[in-house]
Amino acid sequence: MIKEFYNQYGQLIEGESDGFFARVMQHEIDHMDGILFTNRVTDPVGD
Repeated sequence: MIKEFYNQYGQLIEGESDGFFARVMQHEIDHMDGILFTNRVTDPVGD
């Protein structure tokens, strides 16, 4: 995941994350966008 954001001082921060931390970041971004985990589940029962 590539990210860009402004910190509390107005400075642009850029970075890249992968693995578990990237998943956590996406989860939190989804919350801010009003998306729940259940919206992303394609097959809740499995095969």
